[in-house]
Amino acid sequence: MRLEVITRTASTPQDRAPLLFNRPRADRIRGGRTPMLVLGSTEDAIVPPDAIERTARAYGASLKIFPGLGHDMMLEPGWEPVARHMLEWLEHLDRT
Repeated sequence: MRLEVITRTASTPQDRAPLLFNRPRADRIRGGRTPMLVLGSTEDAIVPPDAIERTARAYGASLKIFPGLGHDMMLEPGWEPVARHMLEWLEHLDRT
C-alpha cells in the first residue's frame, strides 16, 4: 500500500501503524499450501536466533540458522552457504 493511500485512509498515526507495519498473520498461513523458509543467523544483533525459531514455529515453516553471520547474511563474507541453502530448498519444492 502506498504511503499517500495510507495517509488518506488513516488520519492519525495510531490509525496508520497497523497499515504500515502489517505483518503476515500466522493463523492465516500456518497449515496452508504455501511453503515458507525462515533463515536466521547466530550473530544477528537485530533479530536473535530464538526469535527466528519462534517465527518459523508460528508459521510452520522450514528453518535454518547459519553460524557466524549477522543480520545482513547475504551481504557478508560467507554468504554462499545461505544462497546454496535457498536454492536447494527451492529445487526441493520443484521436485515435490
